[in-house]
Amino acid sequence: MRQILAAVEYCHNLKIIHRDLKPENIVFTGEGINSALKIIDFGRSKIIKHKQHITELAGSVLFII
Repeated sequence: MRQILAAVEYCHNLKIIHRDLKPENIVFTGEGINSALKIIDFGRSKIIKHKQHITELAGSVLFII
């Protein structure tokens, strides 16, 4: 969980929002127990401008509800 939150924080510091974060978009980089995680599929991501507000819905339907 720490790795995922650190990755989200990193993206947010760069003004990038993923908009479709779900288990299917989190993958292990290897097979070992200490394998790092990566967030994938930034197809719905968006770069936010200064003080911009996002009002549109985005993401997978089952995870929006």
